[in-house]
Amino acid sequence: MKRREFVLGACVASGSLILGAGTLSAQKKPSIAERKFRTLPYWTHRAAQRRIDHALDYSQDLRQYAEEAESIDPAEAKLHAEELGRNLSAAQKRVADAKKQAGTDKDAETVKDLDSISKGLSTAADQHAACMEACKKDSVDGKMVMHCCQIITTELQKAKKTYSRVMQRQHPGSPKTKKK
Repeated sequence: MKRREFVLGACVASGSLILGAGTLSAQKKPSIAERKFRTLPYWTHRAAQRRIDHALDYSQDLRQYAEEAESIDPAEAKLHAEELGRNLSAAQKRVADAKKQAGTDKDAETVKDLDSISKGLSTAADQHAACMEACKKDSVDGKMVMHCCQIITTELQKAKKTYSRVMQRQHPGSPKTKKK
């Protein structure tokens, strides 16, 4: 009886593998219209969005840590603040790259939106500098960290919303920008 169950299980597993392999090999190649989203401007925009998202996550986490921790560990706060800064810097660089590309395309609306994002990221970077100073002290001022992170979070949320508009305008059929 056990041998029969084993053989039946092996047959079912083999059939599943064969059907799965057929499905994988039957996938069509992307069309030219789909491949246009793999151009440099698309990936520059996606990289900027990703860095904004990461910075937003670190800002929210650091604020929550400062609010909820009984005592703030300076090393932990500094680590989060450094990662926040790293992502803010990378986002600023990517937005500047995207702005250059939009300028060469003479896309005034996108340049205007990217200017707005740049200003917000600049404000967030200024607040990040104040947050880093607070995190470098032996006794971290939780209220100062929370205040800075709140402003950073607000600016990043605005940037994220504006960037979504840019992506929908620039790459309307992209999988990351389709409205659900």
